[in-house]
Amino acid sequence: MIQKTALVIALVMLTIPTRAAWTQEANPFDADIEVWREDLQTIVHDIRAIHPDPFTKIGELTFMRQAEALEDALPTMTSAERVVGLMQLVASLGDGHSGIELLSPAYAQWYPIRILHFADGYYVTSAHRSVSELAGAQVIEIAGRPVDEVVNRARTLMGADNDLDNLERMYAVHNAFLMQGMGYANEDGSVRMRFRGRNGHMINRTMEPVQGAWADGSLNPIFDWHFYAEVYGLPIGTSVDWVSAFGDVSADTFRTADENRPPFMGLRRRYYRRHIPESDSVYLQLNQTDDTDFVPFIRDTLSLVDEVQPEHFIIDLRNDFGGDGSIANEMIREFIMRQPDTPWENLYVLTGRKTFSAAMVVLDAFVEHANPTIIGEPAGQPFNFYGDNEWRMFPRLGLRLEVSALRHQMAPSDDLSPYISVDVPAIWTFDDYIHGRDPAVDPILRGEDMRSIPNIALSEGGDAARVAYRTRLAAATGFEWWSPPEEIVLRRVCDELVREERFEEAVQTCTLNTEIHPTIWNTWYNLAGSLRDADRAEERWSPYHCVTEMAPTNWNVPDILAAMENAGLNVEDIPLPEGCPVAR
Repeated sequence: MIQKTALVIALVMLTIPTRAAWTQEANPFDADIEVWREDLQTIVHDIRAIHPDPFTKIGELTFMRQAEALEDALPTMTSAERVVGLMQLVASLGDGHSGIELLSPAYAQWYPIRILHFADGYYVTSAHRSVSELAGAQVIEIAGRPVDEVVNRARTLMGADNDLDNLERMYAVHNAFLMQGMGYANEDGSVRMRFRGRNGHMINRTMEPVQGAWADGSLNPIFDWHFYAEVYGLPIGTSVDWVSAFGDVSADTFRTADENRPPFMGLRRRYYRRHIPESDSVYLQLNQTDDTDFVPFIRDTLSLVDEVQPEHFIIDLRNDFGGDGSIANEMIREFIMRQPDTPWENLYVLTGRKTFSAAMVVLDAFVEHANPTIIGEPAGQPFNFYGDNEWRMFPRLGLRLEVSALRHQMAPSDDLSPYISVDVPAIWTFDDYIHGRDPAVDPILRGEDMRSIPNIALSEGGDAARVAYRTRLAAATGFEWWSPPEEIVLRRVCDELVREERFEEAVQTCTLNTEIHPTIWNTWYNLAGSLRDADRAEERWSPYHCVTEMAPTNWNVPDILAAMENAGLNVEDIPLPEGCPVAR
């Protein structure tokens, strides 16, 4: 496996000198057609020059045809349609670090609500005080169309690494300029929306856009608000001016810690921790991987953990959008130095669709070195992804191109899965959220067994792990991203149980591995070995026979056949075990 460059290279934004001086007064609507053509061609050139492999998902021919079609259509398009077309073109790469960012204040036209996608629909998580009655309302229709249709169209403007990341990237639906470009908003930017209020009554409202503030002139993209927690609003006024659906209080409330709120809402800033003595737990929320305060906060938290020795240590990365991945090594050393006798009994790491970029490096460090249980949804990226985006400025259009410049490989090179593995699915509904229920944390605090199947096997053996596996398999129905533990993971558990001379528990775990992965010959070979170690040597011949049938050219087979012959056995007379995929 190639060395994990992501652990030594920071996932940071690399600023590139601008081609032309930027002025806040520049109006992109004044750009003529030749400017659009020239900048489109430059954008395509820069993508091909910077990205390590831009066409892994779309294919070069398809991408170039889309670029040519956009260039041909430019004369017939409005400025809003052209921006939408550019954003869709770059987003088609399927890379969450590559996209078109809007910089000009001319684009900052916002609807005064913030919408988030939950498992049970689209809901307003924060509303400007001018429409505070919409906080907590369910969005049913936009522009007379089903909300799913409109939001899915809006998602085509933002690059995403997987389907979970795509669920999060619905920001364009909040912007009147882009909604005009997609054909949903009126000429004045207004759009008709239909809501179901908290009392169940339907609300029809024409949403008028508001010209938003444009940061502080530091060239921040106008969509940077999406990095902040869902309780906060868009760049209209300040957090004091927004009402959170959770608690119907000012969004500014969540800038101060309050232990009367559930842990996930205790403080919605960069970092937060809480000792929960009644559940013998410590909860740590990490919402950004900052290069200055991240590791010191981890150290302070671990000092608390050292002191209270909790049964459960919960690390919440569900809203960690990234930052600087180079600090992951320094962070994980703090955990490694406390092994093998850790001050916690069970370690859990929570992931979700917003777990992204440098947070993936942090997550990988935990997986590689701390044996956590992963709970939640898969992260917004797999462990192999593109990042470290470079910038190219297009001041005449008020745009910035961001393009990934490096490939980060933290899984085997042939791992093409778009998802990380999750041990226990935990999906948020709005009903959970609004009532302060956390499907990932609450079961732990109630004392339910949320450990991973391998960790249950290590603790209690394969029979207990089998019960958990069957329960989770049933609960994960419909989640195409959930999968059971990998064969190699359970094999290592078997080996560890043998080393600890827990032979019967090793047999149980190896048997479970054959049930989950019957088509992999290693599982049957390891089951045979565990039976031998458990003084059940006569039982080993049946799984060995399965190995000879499944992998007759395997280098172990001659030794297996020789051992059978020495024992006076004929392989054809040995019954194949139940579940062997070649059983006759």
